[in-house]
Amino acid sequence: MKKLTEGSVAKTLIKISLPMMGGLFSILSFNLVDNYFVGKLGHTELAAMSLIFPIVMIFITIALGLAVGATSVISRAIGEGNQDKVRRLTTDSLTLSFLIVCVALIIGYSSLDTVFIFMGADDKLLPLIREYMEIWYAGMLFVIIPMVGNGAIRATGDTHIAAAIMIIAAITNAILDPMFIFGIGFIPAFGIRGAAIATTISKAITLIASVIVLHRKYHMLTIQFSTLKKTIESWKRIAHIAFPAALTNVLTPLSMGVITSIVARYGHEAVAAFGVSGRIQSFSLILLMGVSMGLAPFVGQNTGAHKEERVKQAITFSFLFAVLWGVVVAGILFFYGRFFTSLFSSNPLVLKIGELYFLILPISYGMEGIRMMSSSAFNARGYPLIPTTLTIVKMFGLYIPLVLLGSHLMQVRGIFFALTTTNIIIGIASYYFVRSKILSNQKRLP
Repeated sequence: MKKLTEGSVAKTLIKISLPMMGGLFSILSFNLVDNYFVGKLGHTELAAMSLIFPIVMIFITIALGLAVGATSVISRAIGEGNQDKVRRLTTDSLTLSFLIVCVALIIGYSSLDTVFIFMGADDKLLPLIREYMEIWYAGMLFVIIPMVGNGAIRATGDTHIAAAIMIIAAITNAILDPMFIFGIGFIPAFGIRGAAIATTISKAITLIASVIVLHRKYHMLTIQFSTLKKTIESWKRIAHIAFPAALTNVLTPLSMGVITSIVARYGHEAVAAFGVSGRIQSFSLILLMGVSMGLAPFVGQNTGAHKEERVKQAITFSFLFAVLWGVVVAGILFFYGRFFTSLFSSNPLVLKIGELYFLILPISYGMEGIRMMSSSAFNARGYPLIPTTLTIVKMFGLYIPLVLLGSHLMQVRGIFFALTTTNIIIGIASYYFVRSKILSNQKRLP
């Protein structure tokens, strides 16, 4: 395990963040690659993928919440130097994730049609959505549990291995996508269903790899049975971080699902443009995501070791990085947003809406980065309620009301202005809370 409690703060944070940027690049490529190949089938299939994306992200963000909880409690245990505690928490985080998969499967299958009809799926899109989601739900085990295992690996500070697992899965998906979507040799053309098959196979690889690394390299798993009381105590510690973090993560795609249903009023082309633009946006913010993921184990280990000054220095550095990168990305997308959209669709209306998106949204990326860093820091400290509260306010107090108002006043353009305004307001609020609760606070948060 790598000790993050010594050495230069900036150098250490960059060192553990860079591999995660590569890993995130590969994972985000899952959606980009899927959209690229599915887009070759037609803009109707691409629109179906745009409707699918928010729902898939709800379940993925549940897994991310569990991973955040695992990273937080395990990294603090590592900082304390308690290896027995590390093994117990790692094992219990995986068993908890398995139970949640079982519940998620039941919810997903039973509500499939209802959810997507609510989001605006018509008779053309719904059969395509069913083809994809029936396979994806069946492979959910391979999506959620490996993400939690990867969170445990990140807690050690060895982000190289965590990133390598993600990269291998993404490469596998890129190879399998065209094979299963269009067919090759004895493999028939599955169409949009093929994208789900490729994803499931690729994610299964991450499950195997994560368990092997945790067990053989770091000896972080135990086969010793614990009492039910102790297991529940571990689950509570993980859930204290995981459930608020999962709620925070789930609210984002849930609200985006509502917003997508509003965008759907303007046609399939608008939905396709909104979906593609969102994925390009995620890709452009990958450096910020990488730093926020690297910040979590750094803050966790140093919190466990009671090294408060290092925590403050790391957060300050991450904020400065977020603002600078936000400016760079805004400049690039302002001039080349239409070009990036054209990589996924040649439809003139899709290109026009995508270009409009990138003329407006990027000015808020710096503030969105500050929100990411703040959320990561609070969760790593074992104090998740502030980012959760801010997310609730963001979604229900700002996002949805402003989008409805903007849509009414300026149609699609108004939606984009509403999203931008919300990001800026929440970014400022996040900075305020971090400054008052951590940067100016001499006592360690609970």
